[in-house]
Amino acid sequence: MRREYYILWLDDRIDSDSSLNNRIIKKIEEYVSNELAFRPVIQKEKYIEDALKYCSSMPNSHKIDLFVSDFNLSNDENGFDFLKKVRQTNYKQDMILYSNNSIGEITRSVIEQITADNDINSFSRFTFHSLNDRDDFIDDVKGIIDLNMEKWQELNALRGLYLAEVSQLEMDIKNKIISTSDKSFYTNRASSNIASLSIPPKMIKDLNLFISKKDKKSVEDLSFSELKIIMLDNSNPLFGEWTDIAEIRNSFAHIRECSDSNGSFIVSCKDKTKKYYEQDIIKYRKKLFDFIDCIYALL
Repeated sequence: MRREYYILWLDDRIDSDSSLNNRIIKKIEEYVSNELAFRPVIQKEKYIEDALKYCSSMPNSHKIDLFVSDFNLSNDENGFDFLKKVRQTNYKQDMILYSNNSIGEITRSVIEQITADNDINSFSRFTFHSLNDRDDFIDDVKGIIDLNMEKWQELNALRGLYLAEVSQLEMDIKNKIISTSDKSFYTNRASSNIASLSIPPKMIKDLNLFISKKDKKSVEDLSFSELKIIMLDNSNPLFGEWTDIAEIRNSFAHIRECSDSNGSFIVSCKDKTKKYYEQDIIKYRKKLFDFIDCIYALL
């Protein structure tokens, strides 16, 4: 499932323009990360040739989501040249061109270029913006990113995200435990937690089997919730977070879609008190990725 949001940013002054990097690009990164709960990956290039090489090097699973380019580039090239060459690579994603010129000058440039090329299809899904007001420009970029993100900010996408990411984490934890030659660290923690916590009998049986055998099969048979007993001391704040994430993942396995006065939501078929509203999607994305990052840091 998608976690990263890829932007290719072309500007021949990208190395030297501190205002561009600190005032504009940094704010875009913070917005994608903090407000949308995606990891921003912004590739900065100075020349069209290098930008196109980056395009061609991207695997199908990591397509560029947005192109941003200065209009006035070096080597007698401009943003329109870049736009047309990107379209030739079969990228149809949105492109934002910007300039320090006034809106009137920008409008004339667009009309002249479209007239000269006599091919309006080359100019689909692109917008032209003035940098005269940088705050307005930042808001415009955010707006286009929001539109790009719509398909990922849906309840079914959130459900798929939890199911996929938690399954991958579970597999990686098991592989880590299996590959460890000395499993006493994990078995000692499991024994301590079993002694101090109220744990269901079946879970105790599975954990004791792991403690006694410590083999690949006993690890593979552990559930995601049982792995928590092995991986974390019960005083760790992540212990409660693990329970929350497991509960959400389990709820998402069997759901139905509904709506009420608060908006659209999905509800667990097993526990109808478990409701997850569309308006909280970003909150749940952040919760998942913050937890996953913390657990991977322990592996």
